[in-house]
Amino acid sequence: MKGFEQTFEQWLQVWRNAPAGSESEIQKTALEKMKGSAQTFDQWFRVWEKVPAGSEIEKTALEKMKGSAQTFDQWFRVWEKAPVGSEIQKTALEKMKGFEQTFEQWLQVWEKAPVDGEIQKTALEKMKGSAQTFDQWLQVWEKAPVDGEIQKTALEKMKGLI
Repeated sequence: MKGFEQTFEQWLQVWRNAPAGSESEIQKTALEKMKGSAQTFDQWFRVWEKVPAGSEIEKTALEKMKGSAQTFDQWFRVWEKAPVGSEIQKTALEKMKGFEQTFEQWLQVWEKAPVDGEIQKTALEKMKGSAQTFDQWLQVWEKAPVDGEIQKTALEKMKGLI
């Protein structure tokens, strides 16, 4: 029917129901149409999940996710999906820093970050700034460099909570 625009959700359904395999012409068409109709962060994330790694559509979807992210959780997903050390990942980390988030959210960042990298250091500082319970301070102490200032602070905080 001329003039009828299918929605993102309809193209997603076509993609799901197409014969398996990323080489399917139906799947390729559905992905292109999804790309053309995606508008929200969640829609772009769903496009990103469906496309082959390293493809142009994947790169476009990640850029669009970056352009529409507004919450800590959305920026975390951008950071998590971006290539390690990329400008997109650095931008996402900077955006995440601007949110006052929970200890648990920064712990999740710390756990997924490259070992001993700048991201882990940032996450550890944020964890230190939001720790309130003995168990949280214990996690800070366990993750901090041995005999470093953060570990000493965590130990003092744990002593004060006993």
